[in-house]
Amino acid sequence: MADLNDLVRIKAKADELRRDADRASGALSQVMARLKKEFKCGTLKEAKALLARMKAEEAEAKKAFDDAMAAFELEYGERLS
Repeated sequence: MADLNDLVRIKAKADELRRDADRASGALSQVMARLKKEFKCGTLKEAKALLARMKAEEAEAKKAFDDAMAAFELEYGERLS
């Protein structure tokens, strides 16, 4: 009888894992659809390349802002106090 109980437990675990895999697959499909719709990326590789480009643009924009702020504070800093 222990063998039958083991088989029942194994089947239950397999069913649970199958459901988990189905949920993960559905979530992946939703994320990929969102990447395609919002960012025009068809693959994860494209999304990673876009992310790298966006991070580089962010760093450039931050540097430009910091430079402009420093110049502004240098020119008008004493008037702001």
